[in-house]
Amino acid sequence: MSHEQVNKEELKTQIDSVKSQIDTLEMMLKNARHQLSSLQAKYNATTVQTIPNEIINEKLILKVLIKGEESEKWVECGIDDPEKEIQLLVENDGINEEMKRQLLRYISDFKQKNNL
Repeated sequence: MSHEQVNKEELKTQIDSVKSQIDTLEMMLKNARHQLSSLQAKYNATTVQTIPNEIINEKLILKVLIKGEESEKWVECGIDDPEKEIQLLVENDGINEEMKRQLLRYISDFKQKNNL
């Protein structure tokens, strides 16, 4: 192999390596943006709104809108074990303590009004 061919092979290897690094960094950036979005949703979540409820497989599911200053998100919450359901929402959907209290109050009122 000539000296020029060796240099081209080395350059190709380096180019492929840099492309791989860029792909990795783009994935890290995408993940960081997703995490930032999730954290901002948790930080900005301020109110709870609901829409008509559905019964799915004989289990009552409440659809709840988490609404913050910058974003909003619909989540589903069962009423059989409200503490457990809401803890899952805290972990997965960014419900803060105030929203947790509002949702517990709403579920309690809903169960009372509907004799559940």
